[in-house]
Amino acid sequence: MAGRNKWSRVSILTALLDEVDTLLENNPQLGYPSASSFVNDAVRRLLERCRGRAEESGVGNCKTTIAPLKTTVSSKQTLKAFLREVVLATAGELQIKVDSNKLDEIIMAVTQKLSPQ
Repeated sequence: MAGRNKWSRVSILTALLDEVDTLLENNPQLGYPSASSFVNDAVRRLLERCRGRAEESGVGNCKTTIAPLKTTVSSKQTLKAFLREVVLATAGELQIKVDSNKLDEIIMAVTQKLSPQ
């Protein structure tokens, strides 16, 4: 990854981006100059964590862990648990207190968007 200056675009739910923007606005001490830098750091941390789990289990990569959620997650309950784990782990690493009511609202919105109708 070193030395690569190319950028790509990805989609993020507006509700999640709004939460990131609010978080950064209210917590300048976190040191993120933009939502983009926050998201890049969050993805980087998740990849490191995923690689660590893959190495522990003897799997050569973590493709199944970071594959598109629609094909990886088999039920709404599993999706909710996965999302909660990702958000809480990232918040814990960044030492951010998470409002459980807002977290539940976000997880419900994301679950509805990702789950088949």
